Amino acid sequence: MVSVRAKGGYGFEILQAVVRAIRETLPELDIVALIERENRASIALFEKLGFFRECCAQSIASYVYVLNAGNTESL
Repeated sequence: MVSVRAKGGYGFEILQAVVRAIRETLPELDIVALIERENRASIALFEKLGFFRECCAQSIASYVYVLNAGNTESL
């Protein structure tokens, strides 16, 4: 699990680069992330990149965020 807590924008740049690399090699796949419910900074970061909250996985106290295949709005 990766926690994105950088304050200087590095988290955004890194995550954006990872999403871009996935899109270039496997554009047909949805990208799924598990984010702990209390991790507000990561939630905001993923939402900024176009991920949306799909559901909550109660057993692991995390939200499931998805970026659908074809969504390239923040790349």
